[in-house]
Formats: sequence, structure tokens, C-alpha cells
Amino acid sequence: MVENDEKQVKKLVSMFLESAPESLEGIRESFKNGDLPEVGRLAHKLKSSINLLGIEALYLRIRQIEEYGMKNEAHPDLASLIAQLDEICQQVFSGLQTEIGLS
Repeated sequence: MVENDEKQVKKLVSMFLESAPESLEGIRESFKNGDLPEVGRLAHKLKSSINLLGIEALYLRIRQIEEYGMKNEAHPDLASLIAQLDEICQQVFSGLQTEIGLS
């Protein structure tokens, strides 16, 4: 989408690093509070950034979280998926910060 434009890539990554932690925290809190539709909404929002940046390790997890949330389905795997999402996101955040020189 940005055709290897380093400045644009850095801008997209920076925007992701600013917004994704908030969405991730919202997913965790909404799940904790039993608000599965909000989990789905926030997962959908985060999914767009994950897809745009090509973070393959998160594709299936974020889609499943979104689907369960949108269906208001308290699937037994949902807690584990959210924990995996959180763990991988923390690794991604750290790697991206290093990659664009923020750490």
C-alpha cells in the first residue's frame, strides 16, 4: 500500500503503536467485564491494523476473537486466544519499536 516508502511505513507503524495497546487493553477489560460485543468491535478495529501491517502471527487469533465477540459467544477458547493475542502483541510492539528506532 505504501510501496516501500520508508517514511509512510514508519508513520503506519507509529500509528499502530499508539492505538493498538489501547485496543488490546479494551479487549482484555471488555472480556473481563463480559462485554463480548465490545470485544468483537475492538478486535475488528485492531484486525484492520494487523492486516495492514501483515502481522501474520495474529491473523487467525484476531479473527477468531472478533467472530466470538460479534456473535456474543463465550467460547471456551476465547480467554486463551486473548492471552495469546496479548503475548504476541507485546513481542510485536517491542520489535516494531526497535525496527523504527523508538526504543
